[in-house]
Amino acid sequence: MIRRSLAGKMADLPLKWKILAPVIGTIVLSGIVFVMLSGSIVRQVAVQENRRSMKNISETVFGEVTKYMLEQDFTGKKNALLAHLNKMIPVTMVRSDKL
Repeated sequence: MIRRSLAGKMADLPLKWKILAPVIGTIVLSGIVFVMLSGSIVRQVAVQENRRSMKNISETVFGEVTKYMLEQDFTGKKNALLAHLNKMIPVTMVRSDKL
């Protein structure tokens, strides 16, 4: 058996396949590149949004906890703080009555 090169096999194909094969290959490769680029951009946007949200939440928690420390009445208002935080994002907090 004689093995022919890819160029030799392409020479035997009909004209429509000689034109369509590179076009289809270009479309597939550009689709793959587009998906990879858009995925990385979406990931960057999500990370930035999470950082911004966490900054807002940390400022809220710091302000509220500071207020409770000054008033020395955290035990009566901890449910209100958790309800406020859950409106922003779902928060799970370990609670203790010894605060």
